[in-house]
Amino acid sequence: MADLLLFAQNLLELATLTVTSALATKPKERLVDRARGAQWEATAAAQQDLDADHGSAKASTAIGLVNHNLAGVTIEVFRGSSFPPATSIGTFLVNADPFYASWNSVSDRYQRVRIPAFASAPAIGELMIGVPGTVTRKPVYDGGVRRALVGNVRRRETPGGYVRKAKLGSRRVRLIYGWDRNLPDADLTTLEAAFAELDDSVKNLLVQDIGGTWRWMEFVRATLESANVSHGRHGTELELLEAL
Repeated sequence: MADLLLFAQNLLELATLTVTSALATKPKERLVDRARGAQWEATAAAQQDLDADHGSAKASTAIGLVNHNLAGVTIEVFRGSSFPPATSIGTFLVNADPFYASWNSVSDRYQRVRIPAFASAPAIGELMIGVPGTVTRKPVYDGGVRRALVGNVRRRETPGGYVRKAKLGSRRVRLIYGWDRNLPDADLTTLEAAFAELDDSVKNLLVQDIGGTWRWMEFVRATLESANVSHGRHGTELELLEAL
């Protein structure tokens, strides 16, 4: 099993964000609205710099991209205490959607994500920079982890009793992870911190599931439940659903 990673924090939401260009109908605000479908898009297939001023030094360890057209493109992330940031954190080949890359913790006021010129005008549904949380204890609930496929299907019964069904879109994955005992306090703190970052489940987040797959997901319930079962140990359940 892979570690369960919860990428809930996005420092860009509180930063002053500037971009090289943006279509009037697809502005920069779409980069940080937590909606994968609404994309920022540049005006041309040219190099683009996405710049963030955090106001003061902020720690970061990772970047995430959701619903993008950058497959096969190598991006570069820069950092600095003055503008423009010129110290490279690293280059990253975008090879998945959602895409995730990490680095050793740095703390800076300014950051830049550089997208080189390529065949198309770049488009991104969500851009995240921050510090993901890791749940180190492997989930176990009633002997295993529950996983379900949720069909995007509308069902309607006619007055005559006939059932009509229509598929409205792609199926989604639902994950239910439980810890019936021995959840370390640090892991419970990680879950609670993610819940807080999401405004108590209002926002979506990037999740690396225990199979190692990154997914754009939401907390299904607006509650995070835990019970003290013995000697300070916690029983906790987390339910996630792929977000549209």
